[in-house]
Amino acid sequence: MRTLKIEKDAVVKYNSKICTITHILSLKTVILRDNETGESIRATISELSEIDPSEEPVQTDNKELLTLSDEEWALAELRYTIIEPLLKDVTKRNLQIVREIAKKNKISPATLYRWLGSYEGTGLKSSLLRRKRSDKGKSRLSPESESMIEEVIESYYLTKNKRKISQAYNHLKVMAKRAGIKAPSSATFQRRISELATQKTVEYRISKAERRAKFSHVGEGYKEADHPLSVVQIDHTPVDLMLVDEEERISIGRAWVTVAICVFSRMVCGYYLTLERPSCTSVALCLEHAILSKDKWLAERDIDAEWPVWGVMDNLHADNAPEFRSKALNRAASNYNISINWRPLGRADFGGHIERLLGTFNKDIHEIEGTTFSNIKERGRYKSEELAIFTLNEFDKWLATYISKVYHQSPHSGIDGMTPIAKFNEGMLGGDDGFGSGIPEVILDEERLRMDFLPVYERSVQRYGIEIDGLFYYHPLLAKWIKQKNPHSIDTHGKYIVKRDPRDISRVYFYDPDLNDYLEIPCRNRGMVSMTLWELKELKKSIKEKGKKTVDEDAILAAREELQIMEESAKKKTKKQRRMNERKRIAKKQIKKSKERVENAKADVEIDIFNVEVDEFEEIQG
Repeated sequence: MRTLKIEKDAVVKYNSKICTITHILSLKTVILRDNETGESIRATISELSEIDPSEEPVQTDNKELLTLSDEEWALAELRYTIIEPLLKDVTKRNLQIVREIAKKNKISPATLYRWLGSYEGTGLKSSLLRRKRSDKGKSRLSPESESMIEEVIESYYLTKNKRKISQAYNHLKVMAKRAGIKAPSSATFQRRISELATQKTVEYRISKAERRAKFSHVGEGYKEADHPLSVVQIDHTPVDLMLVDEEERISIGRAWVTVAICVFSRMVCGYYLTLERPSCTSVALCLEHAILSKDKWLAERDIDAEWPVWGVMDNLHADNAPEFRSKALNRAASNYNISINWRPLGRADFGGHIERLLGTFNKDIHEIEGTTFSNIKERGRYKSEELAIFTLNEFDKWLATYISKVYHQSPHSGIDGMTPIAKFNEGMLGGDDGFGSGIPEVILDEERLRMDFLPVYERSVQRYGIEIDGLFYYHPLLAKWIKQKNPHSIDTHGKYIVKRDPRDISRVYFYDPDLNDYLEIPCRNRGMVSMTLWELKELKKSIKEKGKKTVDEDAILAAREELQIMEESAKKKTKKQRRMNERKRIAKKQIKKSKERVENAKADVEIDIFNVEVDEFEEIQG
């Protein structure tokens, strides 16, 4: 996981310039010092990026989590447990403590430092596992050389003498010559040094730890959220509002919203709005929205507002619904060091904050035309469907504006009358009575985050490609895996990891075990353009209702084309009928105005309302 640290003295890139953060003014703005000219620069956090990565960046964060066996994952968890005390309190990270922990766990101090460096470079537990080698056939270091490197690092480099890398390498060459073996290359030795947690990183973390001194880790229960993002609650609710379609503005029912809230500040971390019922995907996309920066997202919706919430939460609290218990979600959360806690049975109070928030949302939604209210009694004779005005996209913009400009700016009794945005700022940056917890690191690899949390399919690769739900996906890049077992499969089936976004099933993402990355694979039938999973289910249901026993790709495409023809025909009929109804309404209005003229007409003349003189055709809609 590539991240960008936002803290004093952090080195970042701004407009191709290498700069150092000197002051943090807010959750949006910092002061930089140009490292070349010394000039002070005011910049927004969204304008910052990471400096060029090193020649050999850490790659373990690209590993698909579900390709790891339970035993491998247990090993990663064990190694994290070993280094965890050194991560929590960096002031204790001296060589003596490191040696004690290493001895207790029967490993070398150099190995312990390497684990620390790997984890701090990615923030992912999966980085604590060695990558499977993709360079079979090439030479690798002998056990004697490995042992010698570790000894030099431990006893010669990691000392108070602060020897240079070149001095340590010269010492290694002397030792190798005495042992009668070839010395490892200078590049290999420097790479091992770079894998260690650097002194500069330690210094930074001490500063960060001091800022967090008053913020202990969250214990059991929901009332112990004592800094921003320490505890986040997540839940779903149906929205008390009827929505309309984009073209004909006809009611299409209610939406569902999945929301994540920071318990400490009551800030909304993120949400996901959909016409589908809650699922693992709803949870995944809500967490993606919660963890990532909202700047680009707000700009895409043309919303001029601030929503300065991003970063990985410490604890995620959810109810016991199955969508919160998928293996993919739990493995991804653990990899990002998010602890998931499920609501104990019979303890409704454990989800109180999120439930009150959802209630607040719906209460304000009751003021919108088309609301369903909370129940039938409250709704009375109110015609929700007829009065609906918002499409899904329009309501999505309304909700984002409401959250960022109204809810976040309104006093909240649960946080001593402060506004959520003020409470969040105080928790991050500090107030009159203490230090803040510091600004979270910015996730840079946004696509990887989304992939990690999306639901998983396990499939083999056949000559036709990959099959999911009757659809076939193929690309020449799959050719090498046809009828081949996954060489890194954790079971005997040898299947491959595939992910799919239900909002667009015209493509899937195939995890290539050699590349340790995902490949986008399109649907073999190019007619399947931007189809949703919900649409596919409706098409298959329609096909089966017509008596066809098997549902193949051609049948699905034919059914889709048939439905499109029916839709176009219905649109024309509906538009014609609506126009006729509108003409009748306006004509009747004019007849009433011309009542006196009509009464003087001959009794035996039938009035044709369509030939009545009408002056207000501008009212006609459509």
